[in-house]
Amino acid sequence: MRWGKGRQYRGARGIVGEAERILQGRTLESYISRRERLPAWTLIALLGHASRADLVRLAYPASPPEPAGWSGTVARLASDLLLLTWDEHSLIRLQRRSLIPLELNLLAGITAPPCTPFELHEMVTGAVERPLSPEF
Repeated sequence: MRWGKGRQYRGARGIVGEAERILQGRTLESYISRRERLPAWTLIALLGHASRADLVRLAYPASPPEPAGWSGTVARLASDLLLLTWDEHSLIRLQRRSLIPLELNLLAGITAPPCTPFELHEMVTGAVERPLSPEF
């Protein structure tokens, strides 16, 4: 196999780019750019890998989202995550303890994906309800 300027190189570069987006919680962008239906785990990944600055942008978008819709639910969850954590470190602990395992369970098919914004809200709030413990 030659890794020059051929199709194989471009294909591999695309796979690596998609892997990077998964690890950074940015797969939502890929689905939107390809105009594909968004899997629910991408919304949880968005919240599970976001920085506090990212959450502020999600919680307070430039144009107000439909409160009961998917984007409104994500905005409300982002706001909740900001209220539940006090700095970047506590946010990362919460994400690693609750949201990333939830994302992985959805990807693995262990947990059924939410079908409605309400189910997404219930799933995420249920995952983060436990108080942070010192070991996390």
